[in-house]
Amino acid sequence: MKHLNYLATVYKVMTALAVLGGLIVFGVGAIVMDQPEAEPWSIPVVIGAGLMSIGIGGLFFHAAGKVAGGEGRVLATVLAVLQVGNCPGILVAGYTVWVCWINEETKAVFEAGGLGAAPTTGAPLSSPTDGFGGAGPGGLGGSTRDEPNGPLGGPT
Repeated sequence: MKHLNYLATVYKVMTALAVLGGLIVFGVGAIVMDQPEAEPWSIPVVIGAGLMSIGIGGLFFHAAGKVAGGEGRVLATVLAVLQVGNCPGILVAGYTVWVCWINEETKAVFEAGGLGAAPTTGAPLSSPTDGFGGAGPGGLGGSTRDEPNGPLGGPT
């Protein structure tokens, strides 16, 4: 699932770029609006553009978390296509489409419902021992709630 992690990292970079762009819009807008010949309509335009850029960054951050878990491919694709006009946007859009819709390995993860989804064979996700040599459903050695000592030997 390395491509899911790579795409999530790319989306985090896009988050940083969008937030940085929004902050630059606010900074340049403050300088321009401080001039006496600034138009009164420029204030809402600058505020709107800065907030929209930061909002897009928030959506990219949300999509990064979804993609890392094997979910949200429609959101990721829509965000990537909206960024085609930006400098790295065409590369991000191409990679997103490839990871979400063409690559067989990641496509199967998305179609299964994510990385934490149950297998389609109907088999349980874990056996009663969880592969830890007798550990019960509580994880590493079972639950410590019934015992006076915690997992490291001290009181709970």
